[in-house]
Amino acid sequence: EYVSVSEVTIQVNAIIELITTDFIGDENVQPTFGTILAQFMNEEDILPDQLPRFIHEFAVKTVENLQLQFPDQEIMTAFQIFDPKQLPTDRCLLVTYGNYEITKIGEFYGRSKIIE
Repeated sequence: EYVSVSEVTIQVNAIIELITTDFIGDENVQPTFGTILAQFMNEEDILPDQLPRFIHEFAVKTVENLQLQFPDQEIMTAFQIFDPKQLPTDRCLLVTYGNYEITKIGEFYGRSKIIE
């Protein structure tokens, strides 16, 4: 089945957000632990501080690895100009369609570099 670059970017960002919300949280908000784990915690009277630390650490590493695999969201987003579904329907917009994106792709791939 056809998968567009813009859909991949949206999905990666959604997954990172979901993992962060469910298993990492932040300084202001506790993680929600996802539906199944939260239900299990409720049924077994398990408090968040009683969960094994590896759950949080695994979630953090998963997010870090996703960010490493998809490091430059701007480049990923720029590739959506090659997706026919993204073409504007207004002919006037076609005149400048993709100019910014092509510039970004050219800047990224137009010079030698080492990606770590």
